[in-house]
Amino acid sequence: MISMKFLPLLECIAFCLFPFTIVAQVKPKIAMVTHGQLGDPFWLVVRNAAETAARETNCDLDYRSPDHFDLAAMSHLIDEAVASKPDGLIVSIPDVAIIASLNSSGGSRGYSGDFD
Repeated sequence: MISMKFLPLLECIAFCLFPFTIVAQVKPKIAMVTHGQLGDPFWLVVRNAAETAARETNCDLDYRSPDHFDLAAMSHLIDEAVASKPDGLIVSIPDVAIIASLNSSGGSRGYSGDFD
């Protein structure tokens, strides 16, 4: 039988042998929706920068943008992004009034934003 005075030592050894990768945090999921078109050079730079930042910060990035400038399509992409329940949501704001009206959709799912 193991003496009770050795129990803390055994607990310490067991803790040190436990692989820390098991308790590592899961990668955060970030959704990004922009109004920029896929072929636009400016938005290509934005997307590349976001992907680089995601790699450097160990995040999963879900980048979405419409094929052409279309606020209705962007609204749909925002709804899809919110439905995927990301840890963070980034949205470009081409028209404050329209995008702010979409905030009620996101706010009901626990997301909020400041459109000032």
